[in-house]
Amino acid sequence: MVFVIEGSVELGVGKDLYHLEKGDFGIVFPNVIHHYQVFGSGRNRAIYLFANPTFFSSYIEELQSNCPRIPIIKKDNISPDIEYVINQLIKQEKYNGRLEKAYMQVILLEKMMLFIMLSNMLQRTLGMRLH
Repeated sequence: MVFVIEGSVELGVGKDLYHLEKGDFGIVFPNVIHHYQVFGSGRNRAIYLFANPTFFSSYIEELQSNCPRIPIIKKDNISPDIEYVINQLIKQEKYNGRLEKAYMQVILLEKMMLFIMLSNMLQRTLGMRLH
């Protein structure tokens, strides 16, 4: 997961490249080729959260089979809860696996629900244009 806190970052997922600005969020699932790069000048900073796949072992197959086609969410669509959770993870002075797991699940639950909703809206829009 990547959350841009200043400037911009390019997120490459597979063969696609996505532009993320401050406040944007991207997610990459396990076993998906990806990279990050910066093209902009000035200060560019992002928070990278690496979730251990064992945190989600009971439903990892469902997550991987439902990977979003567009793996980014623009800042206007991000809940304040996500920003809060990310900031709490950053503030941890020592590793707390249970807390980290809970926070990651909050992020994934919220993001997957939003990805599904946006994906359905996109499909309806494209479907309308095709008819």
